[in-house]
Amino acid sequence: MLAAATELLAGRSNARVVKSDLSAVDLPSGCADVVVSNCAINHAPDKAAVYREVHRLLRPGGRFAVSDVVSEEPLPESVRNDPAPGGLLRRVDPRDRLPGRHR
Repeated sequence: MLAAATELLAGRSNARVVKSDLSAVDLPSGCADVVVSNCAINHAPDKAAVYREVHRLLRPGGRFAVSDVVSEEPLPESVRNDPAPGGLLRRVDPRDRLPGRHR
């Protein structure tokens, strides 16, 4: 996957693919205009450390885009162990639950 993403970015100087521990990325502070997490944070054992690291990497005014699985209730063991529980997934607009956000 990393090789394919790197190949897609060939010749571009405004983006890069980095393989790293999510809670300790080997990049300088304030180096990123955008940080994208596509279903990675849910695998991190220390999610708070990941969010601190994202904050460290972003320049002032930078953006953070997250596409991750979220559950508001505990899931049964059979679902937690199923690698593709597609029938239980649904789209949720997270802005609906953030204070101070209006549609």
